[in-house]
Formats: sequence, structure tokens, C-alpha cells
Amino acid sequence: ALPDVPMPDVTTENGQRLWMSHIDGDGFLNRAELPGTPYAAEVVRSRILQKYRLPTTVSIIEGEIGPSGLYPKQSPELERIARDFFKMPTVELASHTYSHPFDWRVVEEGDAASGEYSLPIPGYRYSLDREIIGSAEYINQRLAPPGKRVKFILWTGNCLPSEKAIRMARKAGLYNLNGGDTTVRNSHPFLSLVTPMTRPMGRELQLYAPIMNENVYTNLWRGPFYGFRRVIETFERTENPRRLKPINIYYHFYSGAKTASLRALEEVYKWTLGRQINPVYLSDYYKRVLAYQQATIARDLSGNLHYQAPDGLRSLRQIGDRRKPNYMPAANIAGYRRLHDGIYYALGGGM
Repeated sequence: ALPDVPMPDVTTENGQRLWMSHIDGDGFLNRAELPGTPYAAEVVRSRILQKYRLPTTVSIIEGEIGPSGLYPKQSPELERIARDFFKMPTVELASHTYSHPFDWRVVEEGDAASGEYSLPIPGYRYSLDREIIGSAEYINQRLAPPGKRVKFILWTGNCLPSEKAIRMARKAGLYNLNGGDTTVRNSHPFLSLVTPMTRPMGRELQLYAPIMNENVYTNLWRGPFYGFRRVIETFERTENPRRLKPINIYYHFYSGAKTASLRALEEVYKWTLGRQINPVYLSDYYKRVLAYQQATIARDLSGNLHYQAPDGLRSLRQIGDRRKPNYMPAANIAGYRRLHDGIYYALGGGM
């Protein structure tokens, strides 16, 4: 029963749907079904990131590519490939932890890495500090080019970190994201399959991925390996009849290993590029969501609306209002655009 007034929005800027992409580190060293059997990561770099040159958040699992991990003999070559990724001007850096915990609710400090709840790294005992801060520092010190540092911890496995884990990431200056279950599609057209933006944990906040990854659309990577093309249905279902989510192409490196999954990924990119999009980094979206959480709206005694939020939130949306917008002499409104589900106002800066 809220009044029909403009409300803060994190899906759109300047009337265009936000577009972002991020890659979980799984499958970095899988061999691709291509001549010479290159690493899947090399295929993703050459066939996707170098071709489309859009802002992408890229993560690696230290326990897979680092010298102290599972494959020390391959580590020099794997680290070289990771450095090539991280020096790309369109890439921002992320960690996908050290041992890739599968269930954050079960694994406990000091547990041996047996392979039951994380990667079976020889001699390693689970440490929350090592997973989050240690893996980020490994990237910063060995893989990151000058002027770049890790911005994200991308949660692994069931993506249900504890309040302590989220707090540790925040205090280390790391954004945190992953999890959720936004998989609404034509065969499952249910709003219950559209996940909220965030998951509060005590006094901390986890951000969910806006749209789910190819692991879900391929039945946990059991096939069909072209299944990720169905994420287009999710993009459409979260756009009509009203815009619920930005576009988020979220996948793993192992999508570069199968011919069918690679073609599906290329199809998804091409489809999104045919839309009116505003590409941003995942960190830009993160800042918008945090600003949304802090936004306030009030009406004064004269009937005027007042909005306040940190810098980064630059869009208001008024659902279903077909009247001509009247925003003059409103302060900080740069313009507006009428779309299928309402009017989107572009702000000149933070509210």
C-alpha cells in the first residue's frame, strides 16, 4: 500500500539496464575440447574476455594454481595465465578462496583438508583467515599488476558464510558476493526463484549474485552442457513485466572446457549485447546496493519528497505511472526515460 512515488533503483542507469559479469575460479586448469587442449582459462580469455572487452570480475582459487596447492608442478604456468588475466584493463581482481570450502556451515577451524568439505590440499588445515585474507594477499603479492589489488571475495560451495567470515572480509577491505538462486525461466516462471539482493547475517551483509551461474543451468555440470543458454530466459523473465534484476553473466572457467558450454556462453554474450545496456564492474553494482540499503525517503509539510543516499545510487524508478513526469524544479534530476514498467529518473550524483 505504498504511494506511487519514485523509489531508489539498482537495476538501471540513464534508462539502460545495468550489465556486469564475474567468473568463479573453478575449472581454471581444465583442458578444453580444442586443438592442443589448452587450459579452459586460456580459452575464456581469448574467446570471451579479449573478444568482448567488457568489465569483468575474475577470481582464482589459490589452492588450485598456487605453489602450495594441489598442482605445484603446473603452478608456474597457471600463475602466468592468471597474471595475464589480471593485467587486462577490463578485469578487476577477486579471490575464490584458498581451498574452496563446499559447506561454510560445517567446516571448522583446524579441520584437515580431506576433500569432504574443501579441496584436499596436502597438509592444509582449514583457517578462515587463510581462506579470505591469505588468498587475497597471495593474489596481491604474486599475481596482481602494479596499481591493482583484490576487491572481492567470491564465496564458494553453498555460499553461506558465517557472520564472522563476512566481517573478516569487510575489515580486510574486501567486498563479498555470491549465492542466491535467481533462476526463474520459462519452465519455472515463479517469483520465488528471484532472490533478494542481500542476505543479512547478524550485523553483517552478504550480497547475492544477481543471476545464477551455468552450474545450475547444466544440472550441476552433468549436462546438457549447452544449458547456460537458458539464462537468457532468466534475463527476459527478470525484465518483463517489470525489471527486477540487472543482467549478470556469471560463470566458471570450466565453461571454456566444453565446446557446447563455450558456444552457449558466446550466445549469451551476443544476446545481451543486442540490448540497451550500461556495462559496469561488479564493484560498481556492490556500491549501488550498499547505497540502496542506506537510502531514506521523506515527505515534508509542503508535500515535497526528499531522498538521501550515499554516492553511487543514481537512479529512481516510478512504477506504472503513465502520466508525463513532472520533476521540475526538482534538484539533482538529470533527466528521465519511460520504459515498459514505469519511469526511470537519472540522478546527477548521490542523493
